[in-house]
Amino acid sequence: PQIIRYLIIYLISISINFTVAFSVQYILGEGILNENIATFSGIIVSIPFSFLGSLLWAFKKKEEIIVS
Repeated sequence: PQIIRYLIIYLISISINFTVAFSVQYILGEGILNENIATFSGIIVSIPFSFLGSLLWAFKKKEEIIVS
């Protein structure tokens, strides 16, 4: 079902976002600017995964079989 595949992509995307943001914040250290950079980095990395996952897997159209 499509909703299950979408939820899987969504959960993986959120996990990627959190992991990247946490890692960048750990590397950069404390501070408002560093936290904003970390959050932005997580978003930038997770958006392509979410888009491509939805496009290529979650909402993939079934191929039509043409019988002539």
